[in-house]
Amino acid sequence: MSNEVEENHGNVVQAREVGSVHIAAPVPPTTALNGLPPCSSFFCGRDSELAELAEHRVVVVSGLGGIGKTELVLRFAEDNDFPGGRLFWNFHGYDASKRTGPSQALASFLRALGVTEVPPAEADMAMLYRSLVSVRDPMLIVLDNVSTAAQIRALMVAKHHVVVTSRHLLTGLDAHQLELRVLPEPDAERITGDAEIAKLCGRLPLALQIMSALRKTDPGHSWAEELREVRLNLLRHDDLDVRAVFDLSYRALTLEQRRFFRLVAMHRLNVITAETAAAFAAVSVTEARTRLRELRVVHLLEQDSKFHDLIQDFADEQRDREDTVQDVIAAGERYIGRCGHDRSPDWRILVWASITKLSGAGHVDSNARTQAIQPYLPHLNLEFFESLGKATRIPMNCNASCSTRRQ
Repeated sequence: MSNEVEENHGNVVQAREVGSVHIAAPVPPTTALNGLPPCSSFFCGRDSELAELAEHRVVVVSGLGGIGKTELVLRFAEDNDFPGGRLFWNFHGYDASKRTGPSQALASFLRALGVTEVPPAEADMAMLYRSLVSVRDPMLIVLDNVSTAAQIRALMVAKHHVVVTSRHLLTGLDAHQLELRVLPEPDAERITGDAEIAKLCGRLPLALQIMSALRKTDPGHSWAEELREVRLNLLRHDDLDVRAVFDLSYRALTLEQRRFFRLVAMHRLNVITAETAAAFAAVSVTEARTRLRELRVVHLLEQDSKFHDLIQDFADEQRDREDTVQDVIAAGERYIGRCGHDRSPDWRILVWASITKLSGAGHVDSNARTQAIQPYLPHLNLEFFESLGKATRIPMNCNASCSTRRQ
């Protein structure tokens, strides 16, 4: 049957007879709400941390670079159902060449939610984003690799599960704080398949993952021996690099914070106090207390005021590159002058062995470091010192006269 048009009034058509009407359903918007990357097959343990994530709606997961923050969240996403979908954005907060702000994240989230025309203004994007997610079923929103709270305030929502990962504590956010530590020994050994390698990696998940991959390339090689000798030089494989991860945290510090970090990291004996840190860095005790707190906030110093072994190796490398022998010796003299070395002869030699670690990197003259320790050799217990060298990987060349000075 044909349609007969009686009259046409602009957009309104009056028809005498209508044979059939065809109505096309609108095409649903394209969404991308389940595009999270998969969790690594190297992931192991973390049961209590996963339970803690499930318990709280808004969580900041913080910790040292390479500690496994993102992997924890990805495993949490795989293990739980979020019918409203999953949103993920990497802010690259510690890489100045890649760092993004809230506008880029909001635009990406809106497109993932099916918005084809994204408003140009950030405030309008945030309003539309909050409106859209407010009517959705429970969602997981992952804000990864964040360095400041300002990067993510516009993306925080109360209804859904929001997880933020950062090397900073980000205590300014209204969120539950979950700080990651290194893996327990059984889990670390399970990843590498070798207890000694796990220990040399400091049970840091990124280092463990690298060594597990390297062992597969040459199963018969003595990886523990090589790792003991070169540490950070070995801990890189494909696009994974422990030193590069640490360097991003280091470059995010101010120049004053970097100097403080390099000098205070010479301390190797026990918990670092504000008094000992002040001596190493030649600052007041008040300033030292502030600087130690700043290092703890960015997780370059552990919460018990000790350095992770690999971080201490990294600090040694930076000191070799950026500080003169005279500066290093002066720092040691200040420490000994303030904290004393009369508790035992071994205390003095231990301090100087730490300060004069001969890593062979950078511009520091190893002969000058060896000469710096000579005045302390009369106090040396040779057997003790040899065991110290093995424990700290310090290749000291002790001449024959040392053996006559045993206590």
